[in-house]
Amino acid sequence: MVSGNDQKEKILYSVKVDEKFRQVFFNAQEYVRKYFNTKVEDPRKGVIEISGERYLLIRAAAMSVELFELIETLYKDRGDKNARAMATDFLFDVSHALGKSDAKRFHSKMNFTDPIQRLSAGPVHFAYSGWAVVNLLPESNPTPDENYLLIYDHHSSFEADAWIKNKKVTDFPVCIMNAGYSSGWCEESFGISLVAVEIECRARGDKQCRFIMAPPSKIEQHIFHYTGKTQEKGNKATVFAVPEFFHRKKLEDALNEAHNDLEKQIEERTIELQRTNESLKREIEQRQQSQKIFEKVFNASPFGFYIIQEKKFQFVNPEFQRITGYSDKELLNMESLTLVHPEDRGMVREKAIQMLKGYCVKPFEFRAVTKSGETNWISEKIVPIEHDGKPAAFGYYMDVTEQKLTEEALKRSEEKFKVLYEESKRAEEIYRSLINSSADAVVTYDLEGRANYVNPSFTEMFGWTLKEVKDGRIPFVPKSEMKATMATIKSVVEEGRPCHGFETKRFTKNGDLIDISISASLYKDHKGKPSGMLVILRDISDSKRLQAQLHQAQKMEAIGTLAGGIAHDFNNILMAVQGNVSLMLTQTEAESSHYDRLRNIERQIEMGSKLTSQLLGYARKGRYEIKPIDMNKLIEIIIETFGRTRKGVIIHKELADDLSLVEVDEGQVEQVLLNLFINASDAMSGGGTLTIKTMNVKSKDMSDGQYKPKRGNYILLSITDTGTGMDRETMEKIFDPFFTTKEMGRGTGLGLASVFGIIKGHGGYIDVESTLGHGSTFKIYLPASKKVTIDSITKVEKAVKGFGEILLVDDEEMVLSVGQEMLEALGYKVLTAKSGQEAIEVFKEKKSQISLVILDMIMPGMGGGETCDILKQMDKDISIILSSGYSLEGKAAEIIKKGCNGFLQKPFKLHQLSESIKDALEKSSDSCYL
Repeated sequence: MVSGNDQKEKILYSVKVDEKFRQVFFNAQEYVRKYFNTKVEDPRKGVIEISGERYLLIRAAAMSVELFELIETLYKDRGDKNARAMATDFLFDVSHALGKSDAKRFHSKMNFTDPIQRLSAGPVHFAYSGWAVVNLLPESNPTPDENYLLIYDHHSSFEADAWIKNKKVTDFPVCIMNAGYSSGWCEESFGISLVAVEIECRARGDKQCRFIMAPPSKIEQHIFHYTGKTQEKGNKATVFAVPEFFHRKKLEDALNEAHNDLEKQIEERTIELQRTNESLKREIEQRQQSQKIFEKVFNASPFGFYIIQEKKFQFVNPEFQRITGYSDKELLNMESLTLVHPEDRGMVREKAIQMLKGYCVKPFEFRAVTKSGETNWISEKIVPIEHDGKPAAFGYYMDVTEQKLTEEALKRSEEKFKVLYEESKRAEEIYRSLINSSADAVVTYDLEGRANYVNPSFTEMFGWTLKEVKDGRIPFVPKSEMKATMATIKSVVEEGRPCHGFETKRFTKNGDLIDISISASLYKDHKGKPSGMLVILRDISDSKRLQAQLHQAQKMEAIGTLAGGIAHDFNNILMAVQGNVSLMLTQTEAESSHYDRLRNIERQIEMGSKLTSQLLGYARKGRYEIKPIDMNKLIEIIIETFGRTRKGVIIHKELADDLSLVEVDEGQVEQVLLNLFINASDAMSGGGTLTIKTMNVKSKDMSDGQYKPKRGNYILLSITDTGTGMDRETMEKIFDPFFTTKEMGRGTGLGLASVFGIIKGHGGYIDVESTLGHGSTFKIYLPASKKVTIDSITKVEKAVKGFGEILLVDDEEMVLSVGQEMLEALGYKVLTAKSGQEAIEVFKEKKSQISLVILDMIMPGMGGGETCDILKQMDKDISIILSSGYSLEGKAAEIIKKGCNGFLQKPFKLHQLSESIKDALEKSSDSCYL
């Protein structure tokens, strides 16, 4: 029960929401708590009953990681990607349906009608039923329309816990049922279609399991918008494809059903037309037979005969009487036009006039009215005669009403058949046009596996023409792929199961082996019986290569992150050693036996610092001081030094006179040149030629193998040796950290790795070309600059003492301790803090005493950047020096721009510390140096 105090505070212990939603969620919490307090258990009957509903206890792992892997295994034959998609779609749709069902039952049970009220019960219900406590983010907008948006966290998702507990390594979000169940519940609550996608997942290494829920038409837009923001903050949000398993299945079933219905309708309409035509044929034959009889039995003729004289009937035969319905007495002396339908009298009168004028009048049709008032169609033929010596007209009169109706029916039938035929022919033309214009290769086989059609793309891809393969088997299946191929064909032909995205290999006509993706399905004849197989083959060789390149790039990026972290931590250790050595040197006379040993230790620290600079170079975090330089001059200096030590190497230079300047860290580029020169020399152990070229190039002239250069001007530096060269396997690994072909003790494996990182860190590109036994060429592209060169200024290594109070902030105890001693040796009073939060508290208390802050960049909790922002808010004029085991790059550069007065790269010497303090305080009014 909630106590009186709790009631006032309205504690939400099952959900976290923004203040504006607290009341409605608090109410929902009370309803759900009461609902679940009705729990009854009876193990004898296996019953767990809550508010009259039976529940089941199922292991979380069984409903998450184990079920996911089971479904993946079932669809393994479709490839890893499709198998994962099938498992994801299945779990999502099942849980989505469960969420809708539970929500509908719960809303009805609790008599909830308002959408927000229905939604509020969802997260609380999740917490009580074992899904997870939900944290709804303030950016959410739960409105019952297309603008619906819910961003929320499941801090204890049972799916993420199951994957972590089972030690399953994953690179994709796994809380699929959470997403499905939540979106199902909210879809039922708001009456709109909703889908949820997990964008962060603890099982993948994220801090929390975070979801975005929105209508299907808007979900990708929200994901892209959100991940764009979070990626700027350093998060690793991943766009997850919206599940569509059941939706796709329904579409496929609907398409097959529509196809079958169309074939059935065509068959039925064809039979109907055939029957109609046969009926008409029989009627025409009967008519022809009747006409022959009429000729023989004129007096019993079915034609009505008459004679008209002076517009009145003078003679009619029995058939005429029958047709008109009048007796001969009624017809004689009757006006002839009396029988004609009023609307046709003008036409009949005109025919009679033409006949009297001597024109040949062909049989014509008109409507006649019988005695009973019925309207019939009459076919009539009139000719001029003499009757009783006077001009008259003789005509035959035939009732053609049924024939007229039949002809009209036949005409309509023919029109329908014509339209159907044209539609069928048009569909066939479209079908053939689509296949012929398809970029993918298309083959149709009969049920025996013989090819009866290949499209032009097949010929272009594999080399065989239709004439070469028709009615035969195409010889392009490798032995290694035969078993899997036959299993796939059996599944399609015998089980009628379509195949999608089956990845395999095939030979071309000239013997090349290419990677392809196959989709196949069974097609039927007009009677619905299996007739053959349609196979679509797509060349995925380029896709496979791109995937391999992407994998390599991701691996290099991951190793770079690791290398940077190692360098940062190692620099902190070196800082402690360097600080103590610097302090000892200040207390040791130059004549002392320990003085040289301390200097030797200092040189070893410098060597260790160079090693970490190589790691930082590989991690692309090694640029210290960027300025415009003339690459030709730097090359000349390095060649002069290098040439003295490697006299067996002939150096050939081809340096462009008009070479553009480049903005680089001179020391880092020196490292690049020395590494490449030394590697080239080692590859030419017996001597050889080293050729160095420079030239100006444009981005359009650069290689587009594994990278797409940014548009602009570059300089090209190429270094070619005549050494042993490399095979392809070696070339694929040369930029990996700690990879070396040299024997133990002759290399760390960081040289080319740091070259790669330094060039990438300067916005450049590097290519390598090599053939085993024929030397190697390294090509380096660096962005050109329009600035002028800046001469280097060498500073004297002398510690400058000062006075005042300095706040030193660092989370490493050893760095904090030695840093304090170094500052005190320089004459400063020192306040220390082990975290950003502690630094703020100290500054708040002793703000007026502090002249300068030395701030570590990387700290747990509140980092250097956030601490700097708060200190500047408290005193915008405070001088701050940023310190880090990383270099002045990335985040450090951003923090410096916010108003820091300097940067100290760990490890630093006593004189470097004093110079940084002096430079920082010269920029403020509180100068306290001597």
